[in-house]
Amino acid sequence: MKTMSIRLIAIVLVIVLSITWPALAEGEGANEAMDKAVSAFEKSGGELGVLVVAHGSDEDLWCQQVRQVVANVSLPYPVELGFLEFVPNESIDDAVERLESQGIRDIIAIPLFVSSYSSHIQEIEYVLRLRETLPSGEDLARVNTTANITMTRALDDHSLVAYILADWVSQMSSDPSNETVVILSHGTDEEGDIRSQVCCQNWLAEEVKSYLRYWASPSIKLRDVKYAFIHGNQTLYPDLTVESVMRNASKAGGSSEDGNGGVIVLPLMVAGGSITDSQIPKLLEGYSCRYDRATLASHPNLARWIENRVRCEIGEGMGGVLIIDHGSSDPKRAEAVRELAGQVNQMLSSMPVAVAFAENAAEEETIPGGIARLLDQGARRIIAVTLFTGNTVDHEEARDEVYSAMQSINQTKILITAPLYEGICAEVKGPIDDHLLIADLILDRAREVSIDATNETLILAPWGSSTYFEESELLAKSLVERIKASSEFKDVGFGFMEYQGSPNIREAVEKAQGEAVIVVTVNSMGTKYVDDLIAERLEGLNYTHNGKGFYGYSENLDPHPNIARWIEYKVAEEVRA
Repeated sequence: MKTMSIRLIAIVLVIVLSITWPALAEGEGANEAMDKAVSAFEKSGGELGVLVVAHGSDEDLWCQQVRQVVANVSLPYPVELGFLEFVPNESIDDAVERLESQGIRDIIAIPLFVSSYSSHIQEIEYVLRLRETLPSGEDLARVNTTANITMTRALDDHSLVAYILADWVSQMSSDPSNETVVILSHGTDEEGDIRSQVCCQNWLAEEVKSYLRYWASPSIKLRDVKYAFIHGNQTLYPDLTVESVMRNASKAGGSSEDGNGGVIVLPLMVAGGSITDSQIPKLLEGYSCRYDRATLASHPNLARWIENRVRCEIGEGMGGVLIIDHGSSDPKRAEAVRELAGQVNQMLSSMPVAVAFAENAAEEETIPGGIARLLDQGARRIIAVTLFTGNTVDHEEARDEVYSAMQSINQTKILITAPLYEGICAEVKGPIDDHLLIADLILDRAREVSIDATNETLILAPWGSSTYFEESELLAKSLVERIKASSEFKDVGFGFMEYQGSPNIREAVEKAQGEAVIVVTVNSMGTKYVDDLIAERLEGLNYTHNGKGFYGYSENLDPHPNIARWIEYKVAEEVRA
């Protein structure tokens, strides 16, 4: 088998992702989310200790693997391991007592579990006196302590977990374009918990694909990454059983070069035991696949994850925001983006903000230059937000450039400036989507030229893309529905300006003839080129056009405040835990 490996950067890649998205734009901002990451420990003046909580097993080999992980943790605080059940003299209460005997008054509890969404997590909270009721009728003893205890999330979709899975794939893959990876986890049949687990697994699968594409050397572009639950809710998710996912994955492609099938199966388990050694192999009988029994405990990242959970809980590590615009030979566009960055900087006063342009940029405002400026201001986690108005080739190239710059930085500057436990990482958010803030922005632009909205039809004019047309159409339709829900306009539709498929802008406006029509450009900036293009496309038709775009016109800059708020929202998605 041909073996490919990820080029391990010298420092651990750390990205703290959240799977709980706020429902509305008026939700908690990034500053508030960052502030909540700073625990009361640094203010209490007490000694800090770490409690790692694992499930426990009657298989000593399973427990020994977990003990070794905890032994590999490197922190300047006492660290103790406590098992929820099955292991006498190593219970959670025993571990808390050991910490208290060392004078510890503040304890960070780290649940060494695959998911934060299970009854076991609630049981741990009950034992630690962080909740008053048990999810079941079990009789569990509670710790007898006056120490201050807080508990972090479990493994969930943390980037270090994704990196472990990606590392295993890199060692097993031989024919990536014909291979599908299937991640198997335990699951649950509880309705609320399984929905959250599905969300986590979905993000985890996407991260694995991204890491292999951008961080593997050479790049590994898999056919797909899927996931399944051994004990899931078959009523809610019949397509996520092991049988269903394996059947579909096996049908999706042919055999790999080594003849073992194009499916790689990875267990998402803390440690190895009867499930990985017996139960999963039995479930895989009859399927042509490669199965690696390696568990998270066998990878050094699991100890690094425990360290990272503690570091994040006490507020160490600072994020920086990189706002990436397409760029233009018109200096006014750059001026508009810098003005926008100033608005974002006021909103995110605790985080440095820099701008970068994909084209026509001075060296300090290229994507690598923008990242370097943030690093110089102390940022160790770069959240890049792109201002492209749709998924385009240009957007993909900007995304690639961010990761390429990070690879270069991580091989050089990171060794000098970054603490060993943290490293420098980046995540790219965007392009501009169908968020309510964007829908409201477009509606505001329409109102600027509207006379009697109840008798007017609003037509959105996005740019369009021949490469990503399906996505562009879905985005436009979603924006239309959002605007309709809060709009006084008689009707709302859309037509693409540049892409010559259907619906194009002329078709959309012709369909609305007989009514007063307002056309709003869904574009970053209004220019003479855009105005001339619309005039050419709509020659002979009756309409009113607001081509101002999100930033205004070159001669009259008017960045809409919702763009800054949208950027704040995207940053908050990344920092909220």
